[in-house]
Amino acid sequence: MDFENLQFGPVANVVVFLIFILFAASYIIYFMTFLPKKPKDEFEPMLLGDAVKYYDRCKALIEKLRDREYEEVVVKSYDKVKLYGRLYRGEEGAPVDICFHGYNGNSRRDFAGGADIMMRAGHTVLLVDQRGQGRSEGRCPTFGIKERFDTITWIKYAINEFGDDVDIFLVGVSMGATTVLMANDLKLPENLKGIIADCPFNSPYDIIEYVMTKKKHLPSALMLIEDLSAQLFAGFDLRNLSCATAVKGSRIPMLIIHGEGDTYVPEYMSKEIADANPDFIERHTFPDAEHGVSFLYDPERYEKICLDFYDRCLGKGEAEA
Repeated sequence: MDFENLQFGPVANVVVFLIFILFAASYIIYFMTFLPKKPKDEFEPMLLGDAVKYYDRCKALIEKLRDREYEEVVVKSYDKVKLYGRLYRGEEGAPVDICFHGYNGNSRRDFAGGADIMMRAGHTVLLVDQRGQGRSEGRCPTFGIKERFDTITWIKYAINEFGDDVDIFLVGVSMGATTVLMANDLKLPENLKGIIADCPFNSPYDIIEYVMTKKKHLPSALMLIEDLSAQLFAGFDLRNLSCATAVKGSRIPMLIIHGEGDTYVPEYMSKEIADANPDFIERHTFPDAEHGVSFLYDPERYEKICLDFYDRCLGKGEAEA
């Protein structure tokens, strides 16, 4: 074949041009949706809506956590990605809480309130940087799809560090909450006593479609390009898994918390997840609470719900939640 004289007809030229436009649009979507934006200051509270009235309280909790001593931990994931974490040792023989932050978040900001509750209870706390964020390697966040496998890596680390009989909890907020709930899709060790998920979304597709259509008022047809972008450049399928599917057959106790005033992840998404396994999931909502900060709206109730859940999972007796 004479490649030098090969020419495309008008129709073929149009097709090639359209493919180029689609490829370019997919990359732009990838850049805008999937590549994380590093915060200018990881110790600055990120509060939505009327949650800004709690700025001083949130800032104080962040600074309290910042001043605590920790050990840096480095592990390698199932796909050889280097992951970083911060280990805050608790009492001897205490449970280990492995905590996963949200999209475009960081553990020392997103867990300023939760870590305070855990540490005052004597727990060992492991705050991890999710793949593609913080110091951890990885092309980009995958909204829980690949991150769920990282929970196994961190659980294995905790068992190696603290012994075969250590009690472990997975804790997540926002995308981190979706991550720990999706972990139910995997074979989890008996050491895992419970999962706490604060304001999870059901699936990557659900949350991206919600933000695109409800927040940005863009046509839902653009989800076709979003899906293509995720597969071409981020290496995962937006429809690969949902939390509701992952938790359906699980027998691990789970606690879901969600603010009724959440303007980022709508509260109905966590209800769909809880309804998928009502025998093993308890769900509590906080009136008016914004995204990921229910602990600021009613600290006493939030702490009581969490501590009662820990006690029940550890067999310390039933307590009224």
